[in-house]
Formats: sequence, C-alpha cells, structure tokens
Amino acid sequence: FPMQVNLRRLAEFVCQINIEQANGYKLVVRDLPKIWLPWNRWHLFAPATERALHHLGEILLRSYQLYLPYPPGIWRDAHTLYRFAETHKRHEEVVQADVKGSGIIEMTVSRRYRRLLMLGIANPYQMSFGECDLAYRFVGHWVEQTRIVSSLSRPGTQGCFLIDSKIDSPPSVLPRWPIGNESSELRIFDANEFVTTLQLFIERLQQGETAKDLRLGVDCLDATCKEMLQRLHREYFQAAGRRHSRIKRDETVSVCAGISAVHFFAGGQKAFNASSNQEDTPFNAKDATSELPTTEAESIETKEEDYVALDNAENPYAASRDTFRVDVWQVRDVSAQGLLMAHANEPGAKFRVGEILGIQRTTASGQWNVGVVRWFKGQGAKGIEMGVELIAPEVTSVSVWAANGDQPRMAVAALWMPAIEATHSPASLLTPRGALQIGKDYFLAETDRATRRIRVLDVIERTGSAEKVIVGNVIG
Repeated sequence: FPMQVNLRRLAEFVCQINIEQANGYKLVVRDLPKIWLPWNRWHLFAPATERALHHLGEILLRSYQLYLPYPPGIWRDAHTLYRFAETHKRHEEVVQADVKGSGIIEMTVSRRYRRLLMLGIANPYQMSFGECDLAYRFVGHWVEQTRIVSSLSRPGTQGCFLIDSKIDSPPSVLPRWPIGNESSELRIFDANEFVTTLQLFIERLQQGETAKDLRLGVDCLDATCKEMLQRLHREYFQAAGRRHSRIKRDETVSVCAGISAVHFFAGGQKAFNASSNQEDTPFNAKDATSELPTTEAESIETKEEDYVALDNAENPYAASRDTFRVDVWQVRDVSAQGLLMAHANEPGAKFRVGEILGIQRTTASGQWNVGVVRWFKGQGAKGIEMGVELIAPEVTSVSVWAANGDQPRMAVAALWMPAIEATHSPASLLTPRGALQIGKDYFLAETDRATRRIRVLDVIERTGSAEKVIVGNVIG
C-alpha cells in the first residue's frame, strides 16, 4: 500500500457490482410485504434477505482487505435487514446458499448477520495483508458460539457488544450502564462462548500443539494461526473504550518507513555496514543533504535491507541499494498513545500494517520518535489516513550479529529503545522479523560504547515486518 491507480479502480468496480446486487435483493425484500399472495411472499423472504446480507458482506470484506473505506450505509443496511427478518420471525429460517469453494450449504439470516458482526468487531483495518480473509473464514466456522439478545441475564459484559441499528457502524463496546428493553433499536451481541474457545486454542498452542491438531476449520501455519487467535482474543475480550482523550492538532511531521530508514536517520545519516567489523562508515555528503528533506520529492539514497528473503541462504539480511524516503504528513489529532495522520497524495514510502515508522516534528530537528502503523485506510483518489502508536520517544541505532562463530557473521540494523517508566515499558530491541532467536546469544554494538554480548529472552511483540524483543547481558 498505497495501491496503484488501476488496481484501486478495479477494486472499486468489484465493490460496485456487489452494491448493485445487494440493492436488487433489498428491493425484493422491501416489496414482498406488499404482495397480496402470502404463500409467494414468505417463500422468497428469507433467501432474498440472506443474499442481500451476503453481498453486503462481500463489500465489507473487500474494503477491509484492501484498506479502503467501505461505502456509507453498508452497516445500517445490514442492521435493518436483520431487524426486518427478526420482526417477521424469519431470521432463523434455513435457506440453501451457494458459498464459493463449499458449494450449496444451509444458511440462515441470523448466521449470515452474526458473521458480519464478528468481522466488524475484529477491527480488520488493523490486520496484516491477507489476514482478514483468514479471520472471516475462521469466525464463519465458529459463528454458532455467538447470539443476539435484547438484554443480558448475567452481570458480566466481557465479550459482549452493543448493536444500534440506527448507526452505520459495527457493534461497539458494551457500556457499563445497564441495557434493557428501553429501546427497540438496541441489541446485545454476546460472544462470550467464542472468547472462551479462543482462550482454549491459545493455551493449547502454547503447550506445543499444532494448528492442525486444533481443528480450527481453516488451514493456516502455526505462527500465523497463533497471531490471528491472539488478535481476535484481544479485540473480543480486552476491548475497551479509548483510554486517552484526543486533541485536535494541525501540524506537519517528517516520516520515514522501515527499521533501516530509522536506523539511518537516528544514527546521524551514516550508511550501515553489514559486516561484523562494526566501524561506522561516513555517508557520502553528495548523496544526502545535511538537513532533512522538506518536500516529498526529495529523498536520500543509501543501503536498506529488504524484508527477510527466505530464499537467500547466504545472507537473508543483506542490504541492497534503495532510496530512503522522507514524506511530509499532516497530523490531525494526538493522544498520549499515538497520532492520527493523513496524506493528501500518494506517499513515496511503501508500508503496511505493523510497519515501523520514524517521526520527526518540525520543532525537534534530529530527534526521531518511533511508531508502529496500527491501521490505515485509503481516502479519496490517492490520499491515506493512518493511526500510529508511538512506542519510543527516542532510539539508538545499533548493530547486532550472531555470537556463534559457525554462523555467517553478518550484522543486522536494529534500534535500541530505553525503558519508559511512565508506561512500565522495559528496555527493548527492535529488529527485523526473524532476525533473532529466543535463547540465542548475539553481539550488540553502538556508537561510543563497547560491544557487549546479549541473549534474547523473549519477544514482546511481533508484526509483519519487525519484532520487539527483551534482551539480557551475558557475563563472561
């Protein structure tokens, strides 16, 4: 992302096809109560409603997969269709639905609708590319562990969400005030049983079982499966309202993407030397300006490792000549946790959910904050809006290479992040995904400090491109 213009037009065209099909079925559902022959009316009611919800789901799924905003009114239409079927007591009527890849299966309006709700609650704009479709198929397999009720019979609210059919949005976190029958537009989506199942799957994976042993209903790799389950569990069980108030802000910041780019700028714009002899190599002045670029057209050329090339047996972290882009983004609002930023045109740097960003304010020259892209959406023809969580106010550029002499002693560019007492965050190391292994020893080198031997103790967080690990010094 950003998508090419022709691919974006194709995505919008496919979305429009589903919109037209959904509109056709909605017209059928709307006109059925006006028919004088009741036996014809009820014969078509449930199938037409189910098909309309199916095409609305296709619109939402494609929009989430490609990080594009879904058309307005989609969620409101889905809520209205379900409530209409519920009013006529047809929401549990079994119909024959044609599902791609599965043939003809039995489906109900309630099951189709609850599957959409599960997808919306999963916060799909924060998923890595390709994960949304996997999650949608997974929740479809376990949708019977959820239910829609008018009020809660138990005091707990974990795994429960509020559905308001008047609002064009997926279910929201259930508020603390009691929900009863005071409004006919409100329903409660209870996914507590599904949350329990997620917790059981995660515990079994941690005990050494494989994803195949769990019989999830979908095929996926063990690592991918664990990350998806943990994400779903976090969204369903630990979901909470915004903990920090957001303040409107109108300023510009300079942004670079990738650990290598942050390593370069935070380290004084020096080229990274991938050999184990960690002597800093000054960067050629003719290849970079002394000040950061102020326009999107300006760039700085140096070495940058690509994402891990699994088929490169000699050195999967070898650097290649590439261009470090520094784009100017507009900050729309800030909170204690992160930033909401927007770009009116197509930025020069390519990125994805989970990408590491370096962020520099115009008033803080030379100081780079580090953030993680948590979500983004396309805006307009080329624009982008994204949410960034700030994880470190400052970092130190370091180099890490294996302490085992039998392995190729090629260094990896990494970022050392000091401890933050206010958020109880320990000191940690930010590295490319897959570069370090838990329990292994490595050498860590940084400017103006002796090289030390460290051991990787644990992985705090893993995204599609980076890992945040805790390390300890090895004595002797």
